Amino acid sequence: MSEAQREPVAGRVALIVVVAALTLIAGHFGLRLAAVGLAPGPSGKSETRLPAARDIPVPPRSELYAAADAAGDPNRVLLRYVSQAGVDEIADYYRREMPARGWAPRNADAAQKGYPGVVLSYSALAGTWCMITISKMAEGGAGVTVLKMRGVAPRAPERPRKEEPT
Repeated sequence: MSEAQREPVAGRVALIVVVAALTLIAGHFGLRLAAVGLAPGPSGKSETRLPAARDIPVPPRSELYAAADAAGDPNRVLLRYVSQAGVDEIADYYRREMPARGWAPRNADAAQKGYPGVVLSYSALAGTWCMITISKMAEGGAGVTVLKMRGVAPRAPERPRKEEPT
């Protein structure tokens, strides 16, 4: 198999792995996979067709390729985008847009530790929180994952304390 033939196969394998991982994550949070697509919203920008995600901006120069929501619960959404924008451009975009839509920044230092991209965290009224991860893709551009939930936001696992000798 030539190098040119291996490249498309590797891309398909990577996409299958990502979709399988999203399916497992969706099942863990009680989400169902939903039809995806982008449609022009009132602002003229592309917006997801998932009603529960209308308050989350779509990353610049991106395409939605996976989405999941929980039937009957507007605050349980998982979105995955591929963007032609760079990681820093997308992070700056969310840092401007999320507060403009009523989301307050949260400290994401614990989640950021050891992550090779950018992790952003936001909260809104009524205990809704949103975590956005942005990472560089090997093929170019960036992958963006948005998880929106209601309830207590996840925290980094605590390290076990050493027991003192008795």
